[in-house]
Amino acid sequence: MKTVAHSSTQTETRRFRPHVQSLVRFGSAIARLIPLDLQLFREFLILGSMAFREYQLNFNFRSLRLNILWSAGAFPDRLTRHMLFHGLYQNDVLIWIQHHSRKGDIVFDVGAFHGLMSIVASKAVGPSGRVMAFEPNPIAREWLNTHLRLNKCSNVTVESIGLMDFEGSANFYVQEGDVTWNSSFIREFVDPKHNLTPVDVKCTSIDAYVRKTGLIPTLIKIDTEGTELSVLEGAKETIERYKPILVLEMNPAKVNVNGGAIALGHPLGCTGAKLTATLLQELKRRNARYGMVTMCVGGGMGAAGIFERI
Repeated sequence: MKTVAHSSTQTETRRFRPHVQSLVRFGSAIARLIPLDLQLFREFLILGSMAFREYQLNFNFRSLRLNILWSAGAFPDRLTRHMLFHGLYQNDVLIWIQHHSRKGDIVFDVGAFHGLMSIVASKAVGPSGRVMAFEPNPIAREWLNTHLRLNKCSNVTVESIGLMDFEGSANFYVQEGDVTWNSSFIREFVDPKHNLTPVDVKCTSIDAYVRKTGLIPTLIKIDTEGTELSVLEGAKETIERYKPILVLEMNPAKVNVNGGAIALGHPLGCTGAKLTATLLQELKRRNARYGMVTMCVGGGMGAAGIFERI
């Protein structure tokens, strides 16, 4: 099968060579049969395939591990390379979604990208369930629709809006290159080495969307490249009232910076001092103004402090 033609200039300018396509197609089919524990060898293939980044691929293939069809057309995008040579990506998250989605459930896939999580959720909730795939990136949305068609996911609805904590519009920065999933509403989050195209995107909140559509999610997956907390802020009412299961990516550049745990200070009775000193040093290093420290307390309680550097 041939993939649906892609309209981005990035794809149009790449060269097509039948022998290169045959080599990648055959090699990747063998690689997808490699046992999962040979991770280093597979990573070598994923990175090494960048040698063919100037060439266009236009074939579809099947992931036997997930039993889904995928297009090679977005190559050299990193997710495409993972699917080519591995047959899956973030397997722990995929398994979690499969195990916590029941027939008839409604799943919100916030930041659906090329549709891997949406397809897995679609199979898990079955024909009586629904998946709402939110993807504001117009290029990613083309591949999302392609993969949904390939896998006949008729219970998935694609929404082009961005989910935030307000209603209105905002600039969304589309990153090209081999790591296009870094596209974001946050300009600083996107790699400045790549060409960026700002797109004006209509935004709303999960709470407003639920009130408008009447769709009540039983599971919400959020992976929005730096705006996850804004999405949660816009979902407070939905979370408090309906208590959906949350699958959330957090940005390590802002959450639990430099790692750490309460146990590092607890034996000396200086948990708060240890965490606060670490925060103040990080604020100084970044020349940042605000930071927050949180910690648990016995009996199910907790404590938090917000610090301002002046």
